[in-house]
Amino acid sequence: MQERVRCFVALELPESLQSKLEEVQRALGSGSRDPVKWVAPFQIHITLKFLGNVDASKLTTIEDLLAEVGREARPFDLSVAHLGAFPNPRRPRVVWVGIEEGGEDLLRLQGGVEEALFTLGFSREQRPFSPHLTLGRVRENASPSQIQELSQRLSATAVPALGTTRVTSITFMRSQLTPSGPIYSHIAVVPLGAE
Repeated sequence: MQERVRCFVALELPESLQSKLEEVQRALGSGSRDPVKWVAPFQIHITLKFLGNVDASKLTTIEDLLAEVGREARPFDLSVAHLGAFPNPRRPRVVWVGIEEGGEDLLRLQGGVEEALFTLGFSREQRPFSPHLTLGRVRENASPSQIQELSQRLSATAVPALGTTRVTSITFMRSQLTPSGPIYSHIAVVPLGAE
């Protein structure tokens, strides 16, 4: 039987930015009764396209296609700021930090990835791309009072600009699900603007 690999395409962050995101998580956290399952800071990334379970035989073809997208794109600066939540801060399910500068370049890059993978039979994402960095997800068993308290912390926590990073590559990632959370590993790192 053909091996299947759970994978996605992402932008990875430098450690300096991950450390600042961890500080934001600590400012929002409330100890052992925390209603949020926080993402490990070194795993925070921007997902450009989630592919799901893919036949291992297709990975090289996907990598080649991503290399074409990378050659067409150019490096750009991305800055991170502003705290938010989906669907909204009053009823948070996902806590995130947004993108300030570089959003248009990021949208173009994501669109290129989306279109390239569509030619391989991957369906287009139906929801508009909303670039963000997921800090954590509210636990299913969170009580209404915990969610209200989290909502108040979100309103009271200001997140200024956390820094700017130069985006020079995209990463084709493998995601292995484990009881303690996903483990990510590189399938390929694709440079942007390579000749």
